[in-house]
Amino acid sequence: ELALGGPSFVWLREALDEALPAGLDVLDVVESRTSDLVARLEASRWRIEVPGASSEELSAAWQKVWAAQSVPVQRMMKQGMRTLDLRPALVSGDVGDAGPLGAVLEITVANVTPTVRPDELLVALREVGGLPVGDPARSTRLAQGPITDDGLVGDPLAADRSAEQPASV
Repeated sequence: ELALGGPSFVWLREALDEALPAGLDVLDVVESRTSDLVARLEASRWRIEVPGASSEELSAAWQKVWAAQSVPVQRMMKQGMRTLDLRPALVSGDVGDAGPLGAVLEITVANVTPTVRPDELLVALREVGGLPVGDPARSTRLAQGPITDDGLVGDPLAADRSAEQPASV
């Protein structure tokens, strides 16, 4: 049995960290002080590694997608095949070079319904942006939270972290 000892959740972080497989690490535990945490999750920041693509190719494809009025992709839904427009969900994106591995797109996507998936972004980069089809890409969600003024994603628990800090004297 574990007992909570004040605002510190070190014991919980350690217990969760021990229970997870190697490579999945719990870095922090924060008590959410809202009943609607989901409302703070306005966007996701993704890192999409595209093997075999040069940064110039990926950048050109991203610019075409970003400039498009509409970015249609197909998704199988319960009701059958449906066309979704990804363009309204695209907040910002930056292309970088991953060296000999290929190129990288870091993209901020607004959390809309239905949620935009990284594989759909890759389809859009190929179909709308003209990116050559290559090896499978690898996607990693870097952050999820409120959209910041610079088009990035903030900490959804920032207000809760501040509330945990003792008042200064």
